Formats: sequence, C-alpha cells, structure tokens
Amino acid sequence: MRIKDYKIFEYTFLLFAAISYVILFYLYRHDKNTEIIITALGCVIYSSWGVIHHKLENRLNLSIVMEYLFVSILVFLIVLVALNVY
Repeated sequence: MRIKDYKIFEYTFLLFAAISYVILFYLYRHDKNTEIIITALGCVIYSSWGVIHHKLENRLNLSIVMEYLFVSILVFLIVLVALNVY
C-alpha cells in the first residue's frame, strides 16, 4: 500500500470513529451510564489512534503519548461535568 493510500485509510478510520461516537452519544442520550462508557471508549480509541499513527511515522516519543493521554482525560472529564456526573 502506498503511503498516500495508507494516510487516507488512517484518517478515514479516525473520521469514522468520531462520527460513530457522535451517533452513539445521540442514540443513548437518555442513559448517562452508557454515555460515559461510550465516551471512555472514544477516548481510548483516540489515544490509541494517535500512538499508532505516530509510531507508523517513526515520530513516537513520550511527550506525544502523554499529550494524547492528557487530551483524552480532559475530554472525558469535560463530558462528565457536562453530564452532571461528579
């Protein structure tokens, strides 16, 4: 697979994951526990995607891993606050 084709696949997967998250979050909007699980899975997928993406480009280092983890944790906490789950 050519590099350009692989990048299209990578970013298509990320877009599909984000759209799936939004749809699932909307479908389960009346069940906070399910929304929390969906958000946690979305954060794990996002962090994993980022680490794999940078590993494939030979740019992975600890600061990149920490950045993806911190962004995921921040988004998860923001969603918890928005759902009034303390």
